[in-house]
Amino acid sequence: MVLPQDDPTMRLLTEANGNAKFATKATLMAAADPLAYLDNVALLCEFPVRENGETLWPQGMSINKAANELYVSNSDGPGAILRIDVRNLTTGVRKSSKTLTVPTGTWSQALPWFYNANSELCFIIRATASAQANPSTYAIYNYTLGTVGANININGSTNADVSGNFFVTSDAWVTNASNFYIYDWTSVKNGAPTLLATVPLENPGATLGKVQGIAIVGSHLYLTMGAQNESPAITAYTFTGRLAADRAYTRTDFQATVNTLKPGYLTDPAYIYECEGGTSLDNKLVTLQIVNNNPAVTAAGTVLVLQHNRVDGAPIKATPLTTRVYDTGWQTITLNTGWTVGGSLPFQVRRIGNEVRFRGHLVNADAAIANTYSTVGTLPVGFRPPSVSLYFPVSANTTPTMSCRVDPGGGVNLWASAATGAIRPVNGITYLLD
Repeated sequence: MVLPQDDPTMRLLTEANGNAKFATKATLMAAADPLAYLDNVALLCEFPVRENGETLWPQGMSINKAANELYVSNSDGPGAILRIDVRNLTTGVRKSSKTLTVPTGTWSQALPWFYNANSELCFIIRATASAQANPSTYAIYNYTLGTVGANININGSTNADVSGNFFVTSDAWVTNASNFYIYDWTSVKNGAPTLLATVPLENPGATLGKVQGIAIVGSHLYLTMGAQNESPAITAYTFTGRLAADRAYTRTDFQATVNTLKPGYLTDPAYIYECEGGTSLDNKLVTLQIVNNNPAVTAAGTVLVLQHNRVDGAPIKATPLTTRVYDTGWQTITLNTGWTVGGSLPFQVRRIGNEVRFRGHLVNADAAIANTYSTVGTLPVGFRPPSVSLYFPVSANTTPTMSCRVDPGGGVNLWASAATGAIRPVNGITYLLD
């Protein structure tokens, strides 16, 4: 008789009350932190980029674990045709597919799914030529019946993902991103999306690469990146938009990992590469990666569906990054006409994470600014309050009442109860972008 403690796949755990219990290897793997072993990947399945003479290109994916199915969206270059494939998650073999025409300029780089009240398989697709716009639209495609519903307004462009009752989109487009948008999933399925939260990123603007997918994994939001002329990259954020992890992988290191998963598969250093899509499975990030060892033959490409956060996975060597450690240092703000520096300290702003800080002494003796706000200067994008103006009391040596207002448009404004040449310090003003 083999006791549980004799089984090498079991681990002994001790509860707070002193009782012992056993957990399987699968249980331990399922409990992994979404950031743990992010660089370790396992191959869930693979399939041809193009088969049966088809010319469309994979764009996004989602996973139905209960049915052991992988759903893949495919599009042509102009973004005028959408094909949805239903594949076996274990073998990658295509079980069925349906194609529909969409307005030119439309790409569904994600494919959230659900069963409706009639147990019909449905997908959230982008069905209007507003893929770059924010807000954009979505439609519900009934795969079972082959019908498309009405266009519905929603924030975000081409990407989306679902976890529990959270539906997440982003304004990420090409190599820029500023916000995630978290919706109630039930409301999205019902065609009346309810926005639960807007999550501003602490490093809005340029991303590590071309954004090809987003994912929600546990309590983190991911961007998955990599165009054909780039290398794989992943960025993770907390639910408050704070940068949690950056991963960039060289093509050489990614090639080595692919060859660990598929020995001898990639021999050409100039192999074709592209990331297309992201989602999650068992609280682990999943990315769709395209590789082709024969660049001259597009049909020779292979789609690899990789699950990250795998203790038993093949490691990818990550490239150290220092430029994204988010402290901007002190940046000087150009003063508007009429405003000068009091003393030797200029008007400066600094951002550390999601906290913005001011320092400096300002002077304006123009009588016209008494009892009114005057704009001192304008903050760069990324330092501005996300939605409403913020007010702060300030002091001066000869003015009874003063106030500082910071607007979402970036304007920094000072108000005084009387015209005076007093020095107006803004030292100590801080606010959070969360």
